[in-house]
Amino acid sequence: MSGLVVDCYDSNPFVNTCPYDINIESKSVDSVSKFLSTLISGKFWGGVSVNGDLNWAIRTTCVDLTSALGYPVDKSGIFYHLMGITTIFNLFAGTFNTLKTGSQVTQALSLDDKQGMIAEGLSFASSVAQTLGGAAMLLFRPASLFLEVVQPKGAVSLKHATLRLGQAASAIFGVFYALLGLSSLCHLYQLLKFRCQYTLEKDKVTFLRNQLDLTPQEQRKLKNCSDAKLEKMKLKHEVQLERIIGGSSTMQRLKRCYSFSSKKKKDALIAKVERAWLTNTLVHSLYVLSGFTGCVTTIAGFVFTGNVGAIAIASVWIFAVILPMMAADAYNYYADLQNTPPGRYDKHLLILNSIVALMVTGGTVVFTSIFSFGVVPIVLTLVLGALWLAINGISYANILNYEKSHRTLTVS
Repeated sequence: MSGLVVDCYDSNPFVNTCPYDINIESKSVDSVSKFLSTLISGKFWGGVSVNGDLNWAIRTTCVDLTSALGYPVDKSGIFYHLMGITTIFNLFAGTFNTLKTGSQVTQALSLDDKQGMIAEGLSFASSVAQTLGGAAMLLFRPASLFLEVVQPKGAVSLKHATLRLGQAASAIFGVFYALLGLSSLCHLYQLLKFRCQYTLEKDKVTFLRNQLDLTPQEQRKLKNCSDAKLEKMKLKHEVQLERIIGGSSTMQRLKRCYSFSSKKKKDALIAKVERAWLTNTLVHSLYVLSGFTGCVTTIAGFVFTGNVGAIAIASVWIFAVILPMMAADAYNYYADLQNTPPGRYDKHLLILNSIVALMVTGGTVVFTSIFSFGVVPIVLTLVLGALWLAINGISYANILNYEKSHRTLTVS
């Protein structure tokens, strides 16, 4: 791995950076993000992320680590590069994230939301890096496969260009990791700051409700301002709080909390908010760990090229980068399956994605069989292909269940 290219990110964290209780009807969600969510939802992107993580983990463990240990499973590189096509999906996921986070940055600027400018600005920058990395892999994977399958004699220039392209992709994703870690660190800071203030308050519900109101200082400052400016300031508070405690369902319950007559309802609200805070804190902590470790490990991959360094780097990738990323993405995917309405094109994209999975899996098996590269790469290919299709099937079944339940509600 370290001798050529540090394998790149396969996931998509910014489709849903506040995974608890998402509802696209919230007025604090900007119009572009709302529109994009109606087209393609986390039910599709979440599955792409989890599949990419699994693919990444198996390839790193069974190819990079075994090669570093001196017992290479994939001597040809065909399995590694053909099944590694999932890294190209970063081009599409990154483009989607760039549009979405760019819209969120615009909203933060319009609201003079300095917290949002920093956090969403870093998310936007990381999405751009993800897109560029995916574009580089779109060139690198086919070129590597061509060299492995055809093995042209004397193609020194092509081999050199492919090597540099792989290194460039690794460098871009190294920047992506750093930006991912910084963005999640900003979110984590806001979450911990909120928790410190929340813990000191005896009346939790009143404290939460006050987060949506103007502070005395803001009331004095905006005393003679128009209603539009007052609403804009209130929306800023709502956007900031929603980053902490989740989606619109929680926000709506919070706005109604003064009408709660029973202690049971207030306790339920507090429990929901605390659960959302804990979930978001854990998810962003995992992204911080994965992001900063991924950046450092990428740099190390260019420096330590011996077997010992390669073993250490592959081990760090598996346990400190891939597994934390997989855990965070898996929870986001689960939350999307539970809470997010499907997008208009989710089912179409899942079918297309499944066709790609069948073609890639079949192509890898055929090439491996023709060139007699052994049984192990074929078994690994079939395992990855089955996981890929299974995740698509879970997403598709979830969408069908959602449509069925809402059709029943509409009829009744």
